[in-house]
Amino acid sequence: MLSNITVDGRASVQTILLGQPQFRATMANPDLEQLRQRILASYHLGPLTEAETRAYIEHRLKRVGWSGDPRWEDAAFAYLYRYTDGIPRRINTLCSRVLLYGAIEESHTITGPMVETTAGELNQDLGAGLAQPAPLASVPIATEAPGRDTLTQRIEALEASTAKQDRVVRRVLELLSAVTDR
Repeated sequence: MLSNITVDGRASVQTILLGQPQFRATMANPDLEQLRQRILASYHLGPLTEAETRAYIEHRLKRVGWSGDPRWEDAAFAYLYRYTDGIPRRINTLCSRVLLYGAIEESHTITGPMVETTAGELNQDLGAGLAQPAPLASVPIATEAPGRDTLTQRIEALEASTAKQDRVVRRVLELLSAVTDR
């Protein structure tokens, strides 16, 4: 093993291992006993609290030059925490999408409903684990063909969704064009 190499009585290689929570289970494998014996220290970073989540978001925004625009409502931070459980990777993913939503809508305020809508879309699009899906048992099973009213509602919902997606794509293209023109 590389950790057994010494120079002047000192270990010449030090390794830092990082991983998701599942990494602990991997390290608990009996076949890795010799590796575990060489671990000098370990630490588990748990999820952030609601206050820490807000501070984390504000810190990251400030690091990229944010000066209060867009303004974040308190409810937006609360929803962000609710949908991410304070897990930094989830926070980053949801914040990125919320900021994109805000840019597309040309909004100067990030609101709770914006975060809620975005979390739902993220979960639907990517299975991001942000919103908990309904249990399978509670989903009704259609036993007969839907009525005309139901079909009309579904078509209207699809048309609204398509129009929104079209607006988003057009706005993203405008933003990209503005960036490339610089």
